[in-house]
Amino acid sequence: GILDRTRTRRRKVLPRSRRMDDWKVAGTKKGSLPVSVEKRPCGKKVTIIAHITHRESLLTSLKRKLGSGGTLSESQHDSIELQGDHVGRISAFLMSHPNKLQGVQGCGPSARAREEKQRQRD
Repeated sequence: GILDRTRTRRRKVLPRSRRMDDWKVAGTKKGSLPVSVEKRPCGKKVTIIAHITHRESLLTSLKRKLGSGGTLSESQHDSIELQGDHVGRISAFLMSHPNKLQGVQGCGPSARAREEKQRQRD
């Protein structure tokens, strides 16, 4: 029956270049996360993340995490678009992966060392 087919379905193994952990996000010139919201003509909001390498893997991860649709941006070749206003959730997701961020203030090794020193003082 239908259940038998779904149980025997095998997952496709992606090549090394397209696995879920290969993405990186570079910060803006001022050192913040490159996450913004645009309002489209029909009143729909779209969250845009820029400066991404291996953007297919990040898009897949975020679509699963947020439960919303998204696409690779056609106008900019280093960004993705996600349906809805998800700036806070995306920022939290990106900051939880500090080794995937490049040039973002507050997530490098020096920032972690400062946090540990403050904890020891308190």
